[in-house]
Amino acid sequence: MRAALLIAVVLLIAGGLALDRFVQQLRLKKTAYACQDGNGAACMASATTLLNGARWISVDEVRANALLKKGCELGLSDACLKHGELLIEEGPDAIDEAAQAFVKGCEGGETEACIHLCGLLFALPDSGLEQQADVCKKACAMGDEESCTLVARISEMQAQEEPSPEDAPSDDEVEVEGDPDEVAPDDGAGALEPDGDTEAAPEDPPDDHGEPVVE
Repeated sequence: MRAALLIAVVLLIAGGLALDRFVQQLRLKKTAYACQDGNGAACMASATTLLNGARWISVDEVRANALLKKGCELGLSDACLKHGELLIEEGPDAIDEAAQAFVKGCEGGETEACIHLCGLLFALPDSGLEQQADVCKKACAMGDEESCTLVARISEMQAQEEPSPEDAPSDDEVEVEGDPDEVAPDDGAGALEPDGDTEAAPEDPPDDHGEPVVE
């Protein structure tokens, strides 16, 4: 009798555990399907479950990041933040994609996304100072002291790039076209004086006796 009772209890516990496992996995599948159907909150919920794991669910960052990417595309700023953070962990090849995720998160008002984007752009040499300044000013306004420090550094770099008034050419240094030694012709002096080679007027012809005609 006791053995039968013990077996019944074990079966009951095993059945309860199996049921719990089935329920958790079914819930995850439902939220994942809802994510694919355009539910951003479901994307975040299912991704969080996969990142943290559960009693019957193993941690799966690859699958979680795919769900976060979908949530980011649907406009969920916190999904963009987490998606960008996971991409950063993948290494330099994923930096550009991570920056795009942080941009969307920052535009959605996610403070941490703006802070990450500020530091990321400042570290990238190809990003312009103007873009860096805009993002870091936004993060600074959200209360991040490090971003405020970067704003000051960016302002100094911008000031160094601007030409000083001393570098501007003066009026005396303006380049003049043509040869400065060439003398322009005088419009009023064009007539030439006759020289000795000029043909003289003919003399009066002699008369028939070879004497010149006297008037």
